[in-house]
Amino acid sequence: MKKFIKSLLEKKKKPLQYWHLRGIHTASYGVCSDNYCPCPQVTIPRGEGYIYIVKYEDGRFSANLTCEIGARKRNLNLKIAHNDAKYWWETGLVPFRETPTYKGFQEAPYISSISVKEQENIRKEQKEETLRRLDAIIGNKGDEND
Repeated sequence: MKKFIKSLLEKKKKPLQYWHLRGIHTASYGVCSDNYCPCPQVTIPRGEGYIYIVKYEDGRFSANLTCEIGARKRNLNLKIAHNDAKYWWETGLVPFRETPTYKGFQEAPYISSISVKEQENIRKEQKEETLRRLDAIIGNKGDEND
């Protein structure tokens, strides 16, 4: 048990490392650059929005500024993604880690721009998309067995 606690304390001591995300973080606004988001590249005021960070299999990182719709569609942890965006707006830096996801309903960290009905529609679309992907996987496996 002592080793476990010691390892947790050591992990806490390690500072989070950051990298510079290209983009004009000094501008008065940005646009949603998430290709998965259905929005028409909405304007995101300075200091707001969400950063979506992904790590590829080859170890490279990529990050995008996204709106609330995109963040919810990806099931991002809204609080962490919003804090990452705020930090990027201030410094131009994002952390070397993937954005954590969150299952279930979340309150937006600032006043939500999406109504409750729109949030329900997003969750419904997420479920339908998941079912379509599963059907595609199951359908493809069924074809291989023929």
